Amino acid sequence: MGIDGWNTLHIRGPREDLNKLEETGVVFSTNDKQLTYIAENYFGKNNIEICHKDTNYMVIKYDARNGIFYDYLQKILETYPKCWLKNEYSDENGNAGVWIARYIDGEINVQEHEWTELTIEELVHSKDFSLNSNI
Repeated sequence: MGIDGWNTLHIRGPREDLNKLEETGVVFSTNDKQLTYIAENYFGKNNIEICHKDTNYMVIKYDARNGIFYDYLQKILETYPKCWLKNEYSDENGNAGVWIARYIDGEINVQEHEWTELTIEELVHSKDFSLNSNI
């Protein structure tokens, strides 16, 4: 068993980069087996949903399992260094957060913030949130 998660990735950058990202389904060439696995199973045209795209901004939704793909997101930025990325995520256990990254003066600058929201079970079944129960 694993933990299902949902992500919204905001990408701002040059039109040419966004067009390449759209054409590939946010997949890039790599020799790293873990990144290849992520690309094949969570990205690509059949796995992502492009929610919005205009000249310099694109928003995609994609699923995840057992955590956030930080290495993959960083590789996107390394491949497209002119872009700014913001990944918003949440999972079925109530974990949520945001990861923002860009290059500043030739170095990757990352900001992260995490928090806990209600779990799916709490959203559906709980009425008293003062109790510490693992429904």
